[in-house]
Amino acid sequence: MEVCGLRQEPTYVMNEKVDPMLRVFFDGLCEPKNPGGVACYGFVVYKSPVGEAKVFEDYGVAAEPGPDSTHNVAEYTGLIKSIEWVLANQFDRGLEILGDSQLVIRQLTGEYKVRSPRVTPLYDRAVSLLEAFEWTAKWIPREENTVADELCEKAYREYCMKKFGKIPPTMRQRGAIE
Repeated sequence: MEVCGLRQEPTYVMNEKVDPMLRVFFDGLCEPKNPGGVACYGFVVYKSPVGEAKVFEDYGVAAEPGPDSTHNVAEYTGLIKSIEWVLANQFDRGLEILGDSQLVIRQLTGEYKVRSPRVTPLYDRAVSLLEAFEWTAKWIPREENTVADELCEKAYREYCMKKFGKIPPTMRQRGAIE
């Protein structure tokens, strides 16, 4: 769909009656290389629809460097950790999921199949957790996911400083990705 000449991604509604009470933004990264780098996640939860009051945010390491450490593992970990937090804190069951990973969002909505053996258990866990909610999932551009993105970068910086005493340049800093 185009709005004012800009392509807009559709919001996929898994239950037509959803009136989201919480908005969850999630993100993940794998640096300084993907696969094999440090996979980090971040998420932030906002109360809606009245205003955008931040309720909680968190970040961490999804996987240490190794063959199973990927960007997709980090993205799914951010999603799973956010849903686990919402469940543990017994918020209302209306949830809007927002992320800049087209793969994760499109797999959640059934538009894409899950083919990676590394991602399948993460997808299964996310879908299982979401059974407790009425939810929507929407892809958003990276520019609209800055808080979760910054939390991922914070996790990466903290891990590197603790583990190596320095922060290797990211793929974005090296010009390998935009």
